Amino acid sequence: MPDDRMDSYWEIGTILAKYPDLSPEEQAVFETWLQQEGHEALWKEIKSQSNIQQGLAEWAMLNEKKRLYRKMQNAKIGYTVPVRKRWKVWIVYAAAASVVLLLSIGYLWMNQGNKKQTATTEQPQQAQPVAVTPGSFKARLTLSDGRIVYLDSAALGKLATQGHTSVENKGGQLVYEGAGKTSGTTNRILYNTLTTGKGESYAVVLGDGTQIWLNAASSITYPLSFEGDDRKVQITGEAYFDVQKDARKPFIVQVGGAEVKVLGTEFNVNAYPEENVITTTLLEGKVQLTKGTKTKMLTPGQQAALSPVGDIALTSEADIEKAVGWKKGLFVFKGDNVQTIMNQIARWYDVTIEYKGTIPADRFYGMISRGQPLATVLEVLEKSNIHFQIQGHTIIVTP
Repeated sequence: MPDDRMDSYWEIGTILAKYPDLSPEEQAVFETWLQQEGHEALWKEIKSQSNIQQGLAEWAMLNEKKRLYRKMQNAKIGYTVPVRKRWKVWIVYAAAASVVLLLSIGYLWMNQGNKKQTATTEQPQQAQPVAVTPGSFKARLTLSDGRIVYLDSAALGKLATQGHTSVENKGGQLVYEGAGKTSGTTNRILYNTLTTGKGESYAVVLGDGTQIWLNAASSITYPLSFEGDDRKVQITGEAYFDVQKDARKPFIVQVGGAEVKVLGTEFNVNAYPEENVITTTLLEGKVQLTKGTKTKMLTPGQQAALSPVGDIALTSEADIEKAVGWKKGLFVFKGDNVQTIMNQIARWYDVTIEYKGTIPADRFYGMISRGQPLATVLEVLEKSNIHFQIQGHTIIVTP
């Protein structure tokens, strides 16, 4: 979408979010918008939404994301705008929780002048699908003695003391506190493992102050305290790291037979097996990705992709927003095909995906809040040439 149209989109969205407290200039813009075809009916629908207050709050949050996006553009850090020719663009920014406020306005604007192309074939009526809710803060913690704590049902506060280290559940985040060795009178290093299933996400603050966010279907194994000359952890799936600086002890992430070595930095690692590559995206600092004898050094705004055969490809201007959108509560699609998108949906909503027929090779662009019900997300995706049927916790994708 051209920048001038994007700016208009955000302008009217901001005005609708502020209504009726508008300045004279904003009131004039609002009245002009309202007079355009279809907008009066749309405005009535917006005002009738019971969740409008939540939507307005998330709109304000998204407006801040837009400001940061502009800042990244000005700094030329990791934001690329792909060529959209020959690809159907269905919506650009659909992230606020007021479904009508964003999804309806965005789709209406994107499709003005294309009404003749709107499909008129009536779809057969389907039985009311089971409501599938988005993921939440849940995880499973395996303690050093093998005990398992289910964090969705565990009481807040201290969970356990292991050696000289205590672990506290603060609701969505574990915090480790303690000094010195964790093993008492022995030299044995104690480990914990934090695991998320599909539809789950959690965070942990390690003993050195490093913060780690786990996406769905992921795990991290870590010592209760870091002894020796380095700080090593192991992950599967996807995690975002904010590493506490310690020049004496480099922080090493072991993933898929490779190592990501840092001193103090912020980065994201995506290592889901179904994605076929392991990607490391650097936001701040410097990291080194090593696989066997091959090594790549990353600087801020770069992304390294490790192939199954061990090749490392470096992208100089990575799409930071896409790489870390999950941590901010967003699905971010930029040139993604249906299969890639459905992989994300399957992990977050804990559903199974089935494909029938020849699925179009359309590419999708946009943002959708991960807090939306599954049916809402699929409704947006159906603006393109694909359709969905929800049968329990199975999604059937058809042309």
